[in-house]
Amino acid sequence: MLPNINQLIEISLGDGEKFLYKSRVADVLQEEINIELPINKETGKIKLVPPGEEIEVIYFSNDQGQILFNTKVIGIKREQIPLLSIELPKDYKRIQRRNFLRVPASIETSYKIIGEGQREWNIVRTIDISGGGLQFVAPDSKKINLEQEIIGWLVVPFNNGLIEHIKYQGKIVRIHRPNEEVNVNWVSIKFTQIQENMRAKLIRFCYEKQVELKKKGVIDS
Repeated sequence: MLPNINQLIEISLGDGEKFLYKSRVADVLQEEINIELPINKETGKIKLVPPGEEIEVIYFSNDQGQILFNTKVIGIKREQIPLLSIELPKDYKRIQRRNFLRVPASIETSYKIIGEGQREWNIVRTIDISGGGLQFVAPDSKKINLEQEIIGWLVVPFNNGLIEHIKYQGKIVRIHRPNEEVNVNWVSIKFTQIQENMRAKLIRFCYEKQVELKKKGVIDS
């Protein structure tokens, strides 16, 4: 389950910020992995990590999904392009879907029902979102039923100004009316198909949103 050369990875340091840094695997050797110097995803600045510091790495494997491991920095290689050497991990952790972080978030998603001649795209806003699914608000006029399959697109804004359009397929697993006085339903979707690199971006968005909400005091630290 070692990451491949040119594999994009995200790194968490001991600064309380989850996976704030990004990097790329340059080489995988017998006793170490060499990666590009980590870059802060928000500021674009390079982070120099001292030897001996423990870090957490996450990446996505096409056949294994989300992989996480802990390792330690060996040092910096002063080559044509400076590289950070880290120890080969002793073990790996495959993140199960039940562990996906779910955060409150209101972003735009468009969807349509698969089959039954339904071709109309509907634009709604999410209530919350995770790497495994989402919940959105739908007016009563939109006829939806449990177990229906949908195809959709999410418009995902990141702190650095980048906006990603993420395609997914999902199943309606719950329909709930929050208040009898309003003519809307809360619709819960479980993803059934989503590219793992797109899921990685969605998880990154969730971590960014969690940090933002903690700073605002909306959720507990």
